[in-house]
Amino acid sequence: MVRKTAQLDNIILYAPKIEIEDGFTGSLQLFACDTLLVGEKCTLRFPSFIAVMEPTGNRPIIEIKKDTRILGDVVMLSRSESKHIIAECRVGSGTSVSGTIFCEGRLELNGSVSGQIYCKSFLLRTRSSEYENHLLNANIDGRSLSTYYAGSLICKKQGCYKQIETLQ
Repeated sequence: MVRKTAQLDNIILYAPKIEIEDGFTGSLQLFACDTLLVGEKCTLRFPSFIAVMEPTGNRPIIEIKKDTRILGDVVMLSRSESKHIIAECRVGSGTSVSGTIFCEGRLELNGSVSGQIYCKSFLLRTRSSEYENHLLNANIDGRSLSTYYAGSLICKKQGCYKQIETLQ
């Protein structure tokens, strides 16, 4: 658990499960093996990176709760051939992601994305049912992402490497 009082910038965390408390602000690179939960009203400043890599459980999930701001990429890599493993990325209402969402599974998008989305399918949950490949009240705008944005190498664009920050 990363507490909201923690002052973390340019920190890399690696664990089976990572949880960020409501109201946290900082820049983190998060790598989980099973579950990654980001609380409400958090701000993950650039160059943040949220990833579940090669999940070990049957229900790998990235959940970003409502009214959170992510300046960076969100990645779910689930290359399992098993039909029993269902990877999910959930983006809460009022949440904005400026960057790329890459999800080898289902993406439930209730917020907005300034950038690109790559996913196997979309998921819409309502009080009465679930709908595959439906969006409601979601906003995706690839043109609003800054030309200065330097994302991760997940999509391996040739010739667009940029210096993000100089560490001292």
